[in-house]
Amino acid sequence: MLDMGIHTIDLVLSLFGGITNVSAYTDTIINPIKVEDNASLLFKTEGGVIGTIDVSWTSQPYIGGIEVYGTNGSMLVDYGRDAVLLYCKEEKGKYAKGWKEIPERWGNPYENEMRNFVGAVSGQTSDYPTGEDGVRSLGVALAVYESSRLGRTIRIKG
Repeated sequence: MLDMGIHTIDLVLSLFGGITNVSAYTDTIINPIKVEDNASLLFKTEGGVIGTIDVSWTSQPYIGGIEVYGTNGSMLVDYGRDAVLLYCKEEKGKYAKGWKEIPERWGNPYENEMRNFVGAVSGQTSDYPTGEDGVRSLGVALAVYESSRLGRTIRIKG
C-alpha cells in the first residue's frame, strides 16, 4: 500500500476530495517478504463517491488502469495499451455518443513527473502536491492497514 497504492490514493484525493471511510484487506500471498504484496480497499469520499483500489506486486506487468463511472458517462485509462477511452450517454461537444478513444498521449509518466517536480521547486508551476496532501494520503494508507488488521471499516476524521 505504501509503495504503489499511495500514488492511487493521491490520485483519488486530487480527483474526488477527501476519503472518509475505508474497508481493506492486505496480505502477503506469494512473495516471501515482511510486508504485504497485495492490498484491496473499498472507499467512500466526502462527496459520496464509492470506489476501489487494488494494488499488487504479484500481478502481471501493465495490467491495470483507472475506471470512473458517472451518471452521464465513463472513462477508462488502460495502462497496458496506453489508451484513454471515454463513454458519453449523449453527444457532448466534440465527443459523440458511445465509446471513443481519446487520441491524445501524455508521454512518459516519469519524465512528466520530474518535469512537474522541477517546475514546482523552481517556482515555475504551483500545481504540485503539498506536504498536507502527502499527510492526507498517508492517513488513508494507515487506515487501510488498521482496517485490514481489525477486520472492519475505518472512519477517517479530517
